Amino acid sequence: MSERISLLILDFDNTLFDWFHTWYHSFSPFLDELLKISGVPREVLIDEIRAVHQAHGTSEYSFLLQEVPSLSAGLGDATLLQKYDSAIQVFREARRANLSTYPDVVPVLQEIRNQGCKIAIFTESKGFYSSYRLRRLGLDPLVDALFSPDDHSIPDEINLATHRTKDESEYGLKHARHITLGATMIKPAPDVLLSIVTEFGAKISETAYVGDSLPKDIQMAQSAGIIDVFAKYGVARDNPKYRLLREVSHWTKEMVEAEKPAQNTHVIPTHELSRFSDILSILNFGSNK
Repeated sequence: MSERISLLILDFDNTLFDWFHTWYHSFSPFLDELLKISGVPREVLIDEIRAVHQAHGTSEYSFLLQEVPSLSAGLGDATLLQKYDSAIQVFREARRANLSTYPDVVPVLQEIRNQGCKIAIFTESKGFYSSYRLRRLGLDPLVDALFSPDDHSIPDEINLATHRTKDESEYGLKHARHITLGATMIKPAPDVLLSIVTEFGAKISETAYVGDSLPKDIQMAQSAGIIDVFAKYGVARDNPKYRLLREVSHWTKEMVEAEKPAQNTHVIPTHELSRFSDILSILNFGSNK
């Protein structure tokens, strides 16, 4: 075992839960329902959805219907939501059914907390979606802080007070602090990683970082001098269903080109996990007190 770890920083998507599984099984039936109701050709709808996602820097944009021209043309917000209500319900039900942590995540995080180690999540996903998932997955009580980019802008015509379907107390985190990092933050960002260490008053030598991406997570941790742990179980990008995500992705050509140097760098992780619970046999957790 390595030196005692008093701060564990975790990537979120595909490290603690299967983000792609949740996204695909929510978005795919949603798209099918939109196509059925609207009659818009698939290639037209795909192109318009991708443009909206790229404009807002996320493939999970909540106000997609309001900004896709072929769906919103000539319809007020209320009428639009009525026309596509079945698609909205299909999406919500599928998301609830398919959002869950990997099987061993909750008990392992509880064990790590019991040993006195602080736990933070550092994600590229927008703040609203990340905090929603933290609540729904039951991770809020187990995490000390969530670090995420700021949320995207909201259309001028949207009134959140009337748009939201739950009481205001149902939004936001109850235990974990939520610290936003600016709207354009993307990994690898070793300076941000080090700022999280500083935020907790931890030592670099007593900090470990776990993530599923070799160029974004592992290379970042190594650049920061932090113990790196590769969640190799989260890597499944050869899945043929990824085609849909690529079709509507918020990643622009410029973003893809900017990431190529990191993708082409050969990164060798210090530690690897076949499942999340392996971390208990790799690292020794404790308090810095």
